[in-house]
Amino acid sequence: MRSWLLVMVAVAVGAAACQRTRRAPEGRFRAVGTVVLDGVAADDRAGWGTEAEILVSRAAILEVIEKLRLNHTELDPELLRRGASARRRPDTRILELTVRLDDARLATVACNLLLDGYLDRRLGRAHASMDDLERQLSNQLDGLRAALGADAGPDPVADQLYRTTLARLAEVQLSARAIERDAHVLDACSVPRPPRSR
Repeated sequence: MRSWLLVMVAVAVGAAACQRTRRAPEGRFRAVGTVVLDGVAADDRAGWGTEAEILVSRAAILEVIEKLRLNHTELDPELLRRGASARRRPDTRILELTVRLDDARLATVACNLLLDGYLDRRLGRAHASMDDLERQLSNQLDGLRAALGADAGPDPVADQLYRTTLARLAEVQLSARAIERDAHVLDACSVPRPPRSR
């Protein structure tokens, strides 16, 4: 008797899981695009998870919805939120974005807007950090120049600090240029076409 009860509970749980899976919001069309990230360490699982979350964040979804509205296209934000997902392809530096909607063109456009917005925000954050660091180093250099100019005699310690700070500023400026190559679209979003029947 007890084994029958366990079987019935297992069947009921399985049926509920199937029902939940069947109701999962998936559009008929699946647009997929990829971005390569060189700025995240290959073994940084948390970093890759964060980047995937940022790619399909609420802010990113709302930004896409607003851009679509500007082009007189309506899309329910909740529908896009449920249809958008991002994951890292195993053992690669590739982040894959998938958007599932019932309209192939809209899925492709929304997917590409998410990718473009992600890269713009990533680049903007990186440039803002580099700009802050460059400003700090420039201020430090100005202070060192003033200190070196005010002294009557040469100060080897201040002179060395000045040269070190100047070299660090040059590194920051090179890093700012490298940021632009840090992440780029590998494959723009598209909906795979079904094979032609013969």
